[in-house]
Amino acid sequence: ELDCRDGDRYDDVVFEVDDGEPELSGKVVDADGEPVAGAFVDVLPLEPGGLAQQERADDRGEFAVFAQPAGRYRVTASVPGKGVAFTNVQVPAEGVRLQLSGTGALRGSARGVEDGAFQLEVLGCSDSNGYSAVGQLFQPERSRVVRVRDGVYDVDDLPACNLELAVRSSGRREIHRVRVPSDGFARLDLDLRAPRHKTAVGTVRDQRGDPIEGASIMRLPRSPIASPAEALTDAAGRYRMRVESGDRLVVYAPGSADRQLAVSWDDIEVETLDVTLH
Repeated sequence: ELDCRDGDRYDDVVFEVDDGEPELSGKVVDADGEPVAGAFVDVLPLEPGGLAQQERADDRGEFAVFAQPAGRYRVTASVPGKGVAFTNVQVPAEGVRLQLSGTGALRGSARGVEDGAFQLEVLGCSDSNGYSAVGQLFQPERSRVVRVRDGVYDVDDLPACNLELAVRSSGRREIHRVRVPSDGFARLDLDLRAPRHKTAVGTVRDQRGDPIEGASIMRLPRSPIASPAEALTDAAGRYRMRVESGDRLVVYAPGSADRQLAVSWDDIEVETLDVTLH
């Protein structure tokens, strides 16, 4: 017990902490079952009242988490070049085994790029429950520049899992999902062509073939940097709007079901997209 006053200083003070058992403990092993030292272990709550924590495995691959409130958690681990692991647990829990998935490769064609590059960003892994493991799992190489030669690419050392990734090229960003096998490769063909600016025109009719005045045509851009736009049909049911290749158009009129149209990649100035609503 210290009688502290303003300006007092105490040296060589020893604090004694009672021994306690961790609320969560386990071990991180690689795809062959060997212990993995230094793996980051993230504990993420799956219900209110939980506490997010991060620990690191020791030189035997073992980890322990103290002062963890009881409840359901997702426990994840990652090591660059060895893959990822994640599981759900009910805390308190001991003997949790996190076996890393290993790594695999991704290969495919890159349409629109003969010799060049694109940016690939690893977003996460998911399991049959739809949970995603992101963030620390994929540091330090979460994003990388991928070289394209003769229209094909090859990316190694990706986590073996149901991988979600983003591809950036020609000013747009697209999300892809692919299953990457351990010590194998998955194929993902990419369309990296620059979008073609064009004008979409068409006529909106009802099921009797009569033109619909005031029908809404909403442009949903393929590119995340482009803004949605809307056009309305005139008395003859006609519309006209600027679009890009790969955009989607949602057509709506009161009393009718929505219809979606896809803008093609055809190299034309004007594309006709007529639609009949039911």
